[in-house]
Amino acid sequence: MKYVVEVMDPVRVRGGRLFSDEFENDPWVLFHGTSGSNSHAIETHGLTREGRRPTDADVRKVTGVFEQMRWAGNRAGGFVVLKSFSASDLSMPGIDPIFLTERSARALKFATAEFAGGEKLRGIRLAMLSLRDYLNDEQMRDQHMTSLKAEFETLSSLNAAQALLETVRPIPVDLNWLNDEVRSLQRLADLASIARSGFAGGVVYGVRMNEQDIKNLQYDATMGVKALNAIPADRIVCKMAIAPSYELDDSAIKLDVDAHIARINGGVIGQLRALSNVTRG
Repeated sequence: MKYVVEVMDPVRVRGGRLFSDEFENDPWVLFHGTSGSNSHAIETHGLTREGRRPTDADVRKVTGVFEQMRWAGNRAGGFVVLKSFSASDLSMPGIDPIFLTERSARALKFATAEFAGGEKLRGIRLAMLSLRDYLNDEQMRDQHMTSLKAEFETLSSLNAAQALLETVRPIPVDLNWLNDEVRSLQRLADLASIARSGFAGGVVYGVRMNEQDIKNLQYDATMGVKALNAIPADRIVCKMAIAPSYELDDSAIKLDVDAHIARINGGVIGQLRALSNVTRG
């Protein structure tokens, strides 16, 4: 397997590009960011879904706690992100896709300490912190109840159906129940914590796809490209190591609009979008 190893250039990254133009301008090259601890397995076996990771059922168990509480949490990237994964998983039952991005800069965040272990594990880590905050913070619980009461009173004033009112009637969260739920999720919390504490740097790969791959790919403008099958190691064309201390500032990275438009209209994304339009039509 031959691929190009490139070194991060902070100036180039701020311009929205990690790799040289040979790869950045190729609409058939997609990108994948991950923890560096996965490098050996990826370079030996390709991008696969082997190894410990949260399952669809794990994610739904966490989101189910928040839904029963009727609370979205106090940490961005927790419940709301997990809920989006849950909805995506339900649309493809039994399939755990590999996520790729159309832009290298977009893949960069998944190679940082904050996203160690992937976005699902990050979501679980933040969600579990939210639940512990709720258990320990009386003021937070009071604010939650105030919000529930306001929703109930608003719907009551609008003469909502009694059946609907019963579903939104404000009921305090049983803290004993919540404590038991948090304990039952400890395995997931530990998995997420270990991924974060053991982070020793990240890596971003570029992989070149071809027309035969299209049938096994799906495009989501929000979540990126989903690969439904493993991607062989010989598809890797470039690699960049990311320092453990690197902190991503999205606001400082410029979107190369012309390059982005060219990418989504040609190559992998162009074909997937065209296929989607034909299918929907």
